[in-house]
Amino acid sequence: MTNRKKYFTKQNEYDLMMAIENNTGTCPIRAVAGISREEKIMRCYKYVHSGCKKCTQNWLNEEAK
Repeated sequence: MTNRKKYFTKQNEYDLMMAIENNTGTCPIRAVAGISREEKIMRCYKYVHSGCKKCTQNWLNEEAK
């Protein structure tokens, strides 16, 4: 199995994004989608009580802009 298959094709998108967050300590949405710093701050403020996991889960289910 290639790394492409193991880490991108076969892995769940949510799990991949959580690995990005856990391994880098940065916002996985910002890393993947390149959202602006201001948009990231607004999302973090909105999900301050439920956290990064819920924010990422909701982002994956939102319609793309």
